[in-house]
Amino acid sequence: MPYCSHCGAQLPDGAPACPQCAVTRPGPIVREAAADKPSGALAVLAFLFPVVGFALWFAWRQPSPLRARSVRRAAVWGVVVGGIATVVAFAVYMAVIVSVMKKLS
Repeated sequence: MPYCSHCGAQLPDGAPACPQCAVTRPGPIVREAAADKPSGALAVLAFLFPVVGFALWFAWRQPSPLRARSVRRAAVWGVVVGGIATVVAFAVYMAVIVSVMKKLS
């Protein structure tokens, strides 16, 4: 027989709650397999708008962990690629400015 995690009393098999302290037993989490699968469209959205991706990850961590993980991964890649693109664009901008300054002087 199982025991209550709250008060330690013996629980009858299949009891939904402890007869001593009335704490409910944690039941298995039932999810539909089709509802918790990664979505390509949401991954693209999270890649292009990482803030939205992180918000969706935070909201879906418990109810849909597979979908949340894929959205978080896309958001992280969006931040990394955006940072690299920003550095490259700044380097090109500075190279153009230096080139123009040399031609003017």
